[in-house]
Amino acid sequence: MSSLRNSVARAIALDESGDYEKAIESYVQCIDIIMNEMKNEKDNKKKDDMRKKIESFIKRAEHLKLELKKSTISDDMFPAVPNDELVATSPSEFKSEVNHTPSSNDLLSKEEIAVLMETSLINGVKYVPFMDIDLKEKFVGNGKFKDPDGLLKLALKQKERLKGWKRVSEISPKPVIIDKIDCKSVKQTVVSDCSFVASLSITSEYENKFKKQLITKILYPQKNGIPIYNPYGKYMVQLYINGIKRKVIIDDLLPVGENGKLLCSMSKNSNEFWISLIEKAYMKVMGGYDFPGSSSNIDMYALTGWIPERSPLKTTDPDNPVDNELVFNKLFHRYHQGHCLITVSTGKLSKEEQERTGLVELHAYAVLDLREIDGTKLLKLKNPWTHFEWKGNYSDTDTEHWTPRLMKALDYDPKSSQNNDDGIFWIDYKSLIHFFDVFYINWDPNIFPFKGVIHDSWSAGTGPVKDLYTVSQNPQYTLDVFPEYETTSIWILLSRHITEISDFEDNKEYITVIVYEGGNKIYLPFDVKPIHNGARINSPHYLGQLLIKGKGPKKYTLVVAQYEKSKTILYSLRVFSTAKIKLKKIISQYKFNEKLNGMWSSNESENKSSFLIVLDDSSDKNNLVFEIKAPKQYHASIYLRLVSLKRPTHNSFETASCDKYRNGYNVLELKDVPSGTFKIEAKTYTENQNGPFFLSIQSSCKFRTKPA
Repeated sequence: MSSLRNSVARAIALDESGDYEKAIESYVQCIDIIMNEMKNEKDNKKKDDMRKKIESFIKRAEHLKLELKKSTISDDMFPAVPNDELVATSPSEFKSEVNHTPSSNDLLSKEEIAVLMETSLINGVKYVPFMDIDLKEKFVGNGKFKDPDGLLKLALKQKERLKGWKRVSEISPKPVIIDKIDCKSVKQTVVSDCSFVASLSITSEYENKFKKQLITKILYPQKNGIPIYNPYGKYMVQLYINGIKRKVIIDDLLPVGENGKLLCSMSKNSNEFWISLIEKAYMKVMGGYDFPGSSSNIDMYALTGWIPERSPLKTTDPDNPVDNELVFNKLFHRYHQGHCLITVSTGKLSKEEQERTGLVELHAYAVLDLREIDGTKLLKLKNPWTHFEWKGNYSDTDTEHWTPRLMKALDYDPKSSQNNDDGIFWIDYKSLIHFFDVFYINWDPNIFPFKGVIHDSWSAGTGPVKDLYTVSQNPQYTLDVFPEYETTSIWILLSRHITEISDFEDNKEYITVIVYEGGNKIYLPFDVKPIHNGARINSPHYLGQLLIKGKGPKKYTLVVAQYEKSKTILYSLRVFSTAKIKLKKIISQYKFNEKLNGMWSSNESENKSSFLIVLDDSSDKNNLVFEIKAPKQYHASIYLRLVSLKRPTHNSFETASCDKYRNGYNVLELKDVPSGTFKIEAKTYTENQNGPFFLSIQSSCKFRTKPA
């Protein structure tokens, strides 16, 4: 049995990693093991169970065979991963998006439209959602187009060198938007946007590797799907900003310095301008070239809409060590299937370390390739500056580690590379772990066939500043999942909308998503243990990842949470899944509510800790929720006692109370309460305590309250 368990575990692991050929082999191995065991099994019930297992393994193996056949159709778009010196992987099929973000407002609720329109105003400029009709944008006019929003703010280094603003046609006698997409041509200059430029490098490398448009499809005007030069100087860029694709209009005026040299990111090909124009559009949204800096997964999301993930290479928590072997293997397989885009960033480095290593501190590098050869893990990186390269192991000056076999496998000659300081270099994974801090990854959303999204807001005045004791007023959502296989992958992306550069620069909103089983409203955050309790982070994007086991319908509750809520936030909540899903907001079913001010006091005339509630309804199946909020030093509880029934009933309700005393907050949720009069008592665990409290009552029926 242990060999069967091991084979099943291996098959599932290979299946989930996308290595379908090896997964099929493992499923066949499982079938062989079970068939051999059946020969000696005499129990008919056990034999039936074995047959069912065989049928399920055959069904899954046949499904994977179909997936492999489908993927071979896309060979031109996704060339096979090179097998020489690489673990064999096969490019998987890119599926069309299901439940995709609509291109018109027809599928959005009024509330969602209001959220998306409110966050269209970014840094004082309006960027409306990108609609199908925008593909017919007019790019011609009377004379050269001039952006009515004016020139972009310049960074300090640009101001110091600025000689003026010139149009593309003034910079080059033969301007083109795209001559040849090549990551080597992408060059950062004086703008502090290394993460953004690294993103441009990776997306251009992706287009070369997989022969599929990614970055070039967002720039207009186009001819046959390719961006073209516009002599009128008007361009449009499509960016994923604040929950949806948005339309950004720019002119082609670019800042130049001495001798007409561009003071923005540029192509090494002086006639090519797609890099400068896309950068200008993004910098416009970000408030200008005086960009405070970002992380590359945030920039990449804006450019592509691919799911952003942050994967640290180090941790200070000894209880949660980073499995760097697992991280590399995941990235290695998925990168070569075209599923992800990767950058890696350094942390703090001393001047001595920077001089010795050739690395730049707090700097983003594009990951252009990952290889594993004879057990050595290597990564090909690019510095957006297009100079300053790694000087350590496997650099072009390393005379110790390079072997003829290795150089042949990588088609790389360190000596000839020394003559070309283009910022591109190889580095071994061990060195990368030592000198770098974090991988920034963006995942193709189309690896998930099912998606759901809700655009929503959370008012600053709703609920407490800290949700330590209750999440009853936090936004909550029910997620229905309908798994057909034993494992289902669910990713939850919470994206906070940002409308001011100051908010982006000094982000004080720490957001997360907490996940519970059940699908019901949650009042007490830790009364039921969450299956996912994400750390609160001050990033515009929070990503939570779940692996659900077992077939059959399941329900979950998603709770949006913050560390210290200081202002109203608007956000988009997206769910990506390998199984069918349904995402909807939990809206209170209680039509009637009242908030009472109470007081615990030893002075009888001041004491207001007891109330009467009268349920005057024709039903004897009423639902109620009582919530008490008090200073956190008070351990409070709620008691409800029947005084009299409105009419005789079979309902035997007499008393109810909270299951225990809790500090600062407590809740009593009741179902099927008969109509009548009840006494409510708010109590503290310690007698004779004095102080105020609030008692909130929500009910499915009309009610009246009065002092007891």
